[in-house]
Amino acid sequence: MRKKGTINCRKVIVLLFYVEGMVTNLSRKKDFCVISPMEYVNNFYLLRYNWKSFVVLVLISVFRFQFEIGHETECEAIYIPVVNNKVNIQDNLINTFFYDMNYITTNFTYSFHTSMFHSIFYSLFGYTWSYTKGLTISGSVFTLSQHMDTTISVNSLENMQNNHPELYADGQDAIITNLIVISPILYTFVDHFILDHSTTFSWIKFSGLLLIQNIGYFFAHREMHRNKSLYWMHHFHHLYEKDLIIPSIANAVSAYEFVIAYASPIVLGGFLLKVNELEFAMAIETISIFNLLIHTRELQNKQWIPGMVSPRKHIEHHRVRNNNYAAPLLDIDDIDNGWVLTETK
Repeated sequence: MRKKGTINCRKVIVLLFYVEGMVTNLSRKKDFCVISPMEYVNNFYLLRYNWKSFVVLVLISVFRFQFEIGHETECEAIYIPVVNNKVNIQDNLINTFFYDMNYITTNFTYSFHTSMFHSIFYSLFGYTWSYTKGLTISGSVFTLSQHMDTTISVNSLENMQNNHPELYADGQDAIITNLIVISPILYTFVDHFILDHSTTFSWIKFSGLLLIQNIGYFFAHREMHRNKSLYWMHHFHHLYEKDLIIPSIANAVSAYEFVIAYASPIVLGGFLLKVNELEFAMAIETISIFNLLIHTRELQNKQWIPGMVSPRKHIEHHRVRNNNYAAPLLDIDDIDNGWVLTETK
């Protein structure tokens, strides 16, 4: 026997569904074809004899409500007669089930395109597709860096793996985190809220995006060195110096530095210039390729492009740390002194 003062859950359930039905009727200004007030009363008696059947019936009614939204077809509420026989109750429940299944399947296509399920599905699909595109771009950079390690810089790679295996492993962990995890997520955000999805290509916007990224990285990088309270996020990258520099460690930075110094400037540039997907993707690839090149020790004695950051100058930065902050393209450090042709050693 139920204790005095306790709540009758069955009555509460019936009352809540009754109120919900009445509110929906008023908001839609038409007969609501899921459960009528009389049906709630009958279902209450049904609940007294078979509560499991009642729960199933309620779930069916809720499903019918979801698929009925936005559909103009009139329908009649199903009346469950008051019966005291368990077999008859189940028979009525079965009839109700088949009626609802017929209703759902008949109106599924129309309702799907007008319900929240449609929006949720296409939103998830859109975000997944954007993430896939971002993963493709950053994945190509990751693949290229590994290829350069094992070809151009194979001797430097073997030296690091043999003499500093833990440092190499830590670097690869950071690279995977930045390129395979963080970068696609950031690209998904940019693709949905910033990028223009036109198919044209503007060299002006592309060049402007490279310029903004280089300027933004220069100031962020310089401040991380000059401001001791910020150097902690850049310290990890400078564990790789002298003969421990290989192309892939270009992205061996802390997640904080990757977001602030690497990603933020180009995202800001994309927002200011309103670039499209092609311009943004090409800018990422261009910046990433040159970033790998300036971290290639085997190229530091090669003559470089005037006005561009050379491998020699950036590797020198890894050694002395208090100059040559620019990377990976425009040599902003030398702007005041004019363009300088990188000398061979």
